[in-house]
Amino acid sequence: MSLALTRFAAFRTSLALALISACGSDLVLPGDDTPSTITIRIVNGDGQTGEVGERLDEPLEVEVTDVTGEPVQDASILFQLTSAGEGGKISPSPAITNSAGHAEARVFLGDKLGLQTGAAHVLVEGEPGPSATFSALANPEQPGKDDDEDKHDHEDDDD
Repeated sequence: MSLALTRFAAFRTSLALALISACGSDLVLPGDDTPSTITIRIVNGDGQTGEVGERLDEPLEVEVTDVTGEPVQDASILFQLTSAGEGGKISPSPAITNSAGHAEARVFLGDKLGLQTGAAHVLVEGEPGPSATFSALANPEQPGKDDDEDKHDHEDDDD
């Protein structure tokens, strides 16, 4: 009887090892949010046009999903401008995804005229992981824009 149990245990162990080795490295376990199982995409705010040094009208919004397409909540998203010149920034960065897997930030254009680009990265263990790129077109500041507003403000002071 002891010999039969030993043989059964050896068979069970061999079978388990064979099944594990057959699975390979593509096994994805629930909750295994590694860079290869997470996707990020821009869902709003890409391709906007604004003036240099100004905030874009719409926030930049990303969506983070897992390998099954389900939203990833509480993911940290690092937003970065990669070619904006001086003064460009994104706030907040990092941002955290909500229950729908969405995070948003406001983009302030730098002083570079023309195309300004950036990227949104999912932070994995503090390091940039999967990313999506975005762009905006920066036009020159409209001449007299601030002067007209100041003039209007001063006219009200005279009354």
